[in-house]
Amino acid sequence: HDRFLYGLWERSSHNVSLLTSQSLPSKTVDSSVLASAYDVFCSFCDTFSHHLLAVNDDDFLNRYHKPAKHDHNFKVTETKDQISAKEIVLALKNILNDLYWLRPV
Repeated sequence: HDRFLYGLWERSSHNVSLLTSQSLPSKTVDSSVLASAYDVFCSFCDTFSHHLLAVNDDDFLNRYHKPAKHDHNFKVTETKDQISAKEIVLALKNILNDLYWLRPV
């Protein structure tokens, strides 16, 4: 189950730049590509929110809110194959801000 969620998150997180104004102007991106990117991100959000219904607070913190690890040179090292709640919140913030304020339909 966690591998499926992580795979869906990987696919969704790669589409965030398409869904925000930080990417190329929307006029240069095919509307079917944008619709597909929204579908993937919405699918992740739906699946993840349903998954979180069965997760208690301690499990959530252990799985999705691990502090950044530092190596001996004080460089931040990323943990692969892990979903970060912070990354999800930032992605949603950027997408929704763009959708409702910068490029309203």
